[in-house]
Amino acid sequence: MTTNGHLITKDTPDTDGGVAQRRLDGLPAPLAITDGRADTPTAEHGLPSKPSGKTEVDALRAECAIAEGLVALQENAALIKALSKRERRKRRRVAEKLRNAELQEELRAGQDTLRARRRVRSENLWTERAKQARERLLNPNRLLASTYRRYLALSTVTIVLIVFGTIRGAYTAHHGLVGEDGSWVAYLIEPAASLLLVVSLFAQFTAVEHGRPTRKSFIFLDIALAGVSFVLTTVPWANRFGFKWDEFIANAVSGLLIAAAVVVHHMLKSLFSSIFRDVHHELDDTLRLDPKQAEIVLLIERTRQAIRDGRIELNEDDLPVKEQIRKLFRIRNGLAQQVQDAFKLMQTHLDADLTTSPIER
Repeated sequence: MTTNGHLITKDTPDTDGGVAQRRLDGLPAPLAITDGRADTPTAEHGLPSKPSGKTEVDALRAECAIAEGLVALQENAALIKALSKRERRKRRRVAEKLRNAELQEELRAGQDTLRARRRVRSENLWTERAKQARERLLNPNRLLASTYRRYLALSTVTIVLIVFGTIRGAYTAHHGLVGEDGSWVAYLIEPAASLLLVVSLFAQFTAVEHGRPTRKSFIFLDIALAGVSFVLTTVPWANRFGFKWDEFIANAVSGLLIAAAVVVHHMLKSLFSSIFRDVHHELDDTLRLDPKQAEIVLLIERTRQAIRDGRIELNEDDLPVKEQIRKLFRIRNGLAQQVQDAFKLMQTHLDADLTTSPIER
């Protein structure tokens, strides 16, 4: 042990009876103790051993070697960069928070992307619907098909209401005519009138479908059949079971329902017949200007401009010369004759100036 710069040794007996020195701090012993010679002091006289000069140098050299090793290790950057347990725990907590924040950001970005995709799909859907609606409006064929489907659906609703009222009215008419235990044939009396009514409505539907007008006699027929149905569901019941307002209203519902369905059906027929008539006119090619007629109209206007520019002269009848028309526009002789005839017709019936366009007038 080193105390105030002195080296303290501990004597231990050896197997040979000598004294072996052991450094407590790991340094080599600076002094070798003899085994009791007369010329050197020993531990037997109670005096400490005095180290020699060579031993001190060795000890100092050993201390310097240890110090150099410590300095070399102290300059290592790993000692400074090494994190403590507390620092490592803090870094883990910070890294965990950053990862959680990144996950939340990815979640929000994903949700924004999904919302954007849904918005794009919705816009595309409405755009496609708008295009289809525009095509239906501009295309007479699609417009006619769409209108026909609507008319068919609405007319079917009125027929269903009539059938429902017929089923309810058959029960009421049977009990009112023959009683609860009467013949089953009485169940067919009221449906017979309603069946004729349905036939009349289908006939009118077919007429509207083909653009044909319907006679007014159908209206009187439908009113009469609806009235018969109403009478069969109210009067026989009141005669047999007595008149009561609550029962009368309950029995009259089926007849009123049939009458309302007939009125709605005629309203639909009147509305859609005019619509179909307009659409049929748009699809009728015979009502349009054919290419030959359009060519004549164009030649008339070009001839009028040529007369105004002096390229075509007028004959003694104040009509453009047919031959000049044919040569100027390089057309057939028959077509040039038709152009001249058109000018003659306008001059006779309209008293028009041949050099002035109808638009300018």
